[in-house]
Amino acid sequence: MNKKELAEVLGVSRSLLYYKHKQKDKDWKLKIEIEKVLRNNRSYGHKRIALKLKINKKRVLRVMKIYGIKPYRRRGKKWLKSKKNPLIAFTNLLLSKFPEKLNQIWVSDFTYLHKDIVSKLSSVCLSKNIPVLPCFTVSSAPPRPKAKTGL
Repeated sequence: MNKKELAEVLGVSRSLLYYKHKQKDKDWKLKIEIEKVLRNNRSYGHKRIALKLKINKKRVLRVMKIYGIKPYRRRGKKWLKSKKNPLIAFTNLLLSKFPEKLNQIWVSDFTYLHKDIVSKLSSVCLSKNIPVLPCFTVSSAPPRPKAKTGL
């Protein structure tokens, strides 16, 4: 199959078969420049790289996407349970004792509060964000004796 027949099958002009795109060469040169900048400044994104090279940020971003170039990004550390501060497991008082009167224990549900958050919440009421429901149950501490008033 010659070039004329191939062009007819593809539905393009014959001159397009001989055309060499210049953008690929420009993109490759820009890729090399971007990598040079990233070697010196690993965490620069497309905006800072564009400022450094004095070219349009859209062009830098397009080339970075084509060649899969990504700057270094710091990730948050994964939280690990330490042996110094183990999580405290509280016993379920509702399973061991039967409630005697109303409003002795109130029940709420949350999974975990980090120790830093708990220290900040010492004077804040948790019921603003977490639904708290009254429950028929017994508190773990015995009732305090009433103070005698009088002579």
